[in-house]
Amino acid sequence: GVAMPAMNNLLSKWIPLSERSRSLALVYSGMYLGSVTGLAVSPALINKFGWPSVFYSFGSLGSIWFALWANK
Repeated sequence: GVAMPAMNNLLSKWIPLSERSRSLALVYSGMYLGSVTGLAVSPALINKFGWPSVFYSFGSLGSIWFALWANK
């Protein structure tokens, strides 16, 4: 996908060189942790509320995250 090259480009412009490796490690570990968490939570959501609940739940969380980030 394009997420990792885009993230490298953004972080190279925003983060000072001395802090870049730490920030990349945090961003990439967060991406993988989010994937694992999503894969762990999705079956429970599907069993309890049906398959559309996965999209509504994660879409809502993403919208809340964006609203908080945009108002920063």
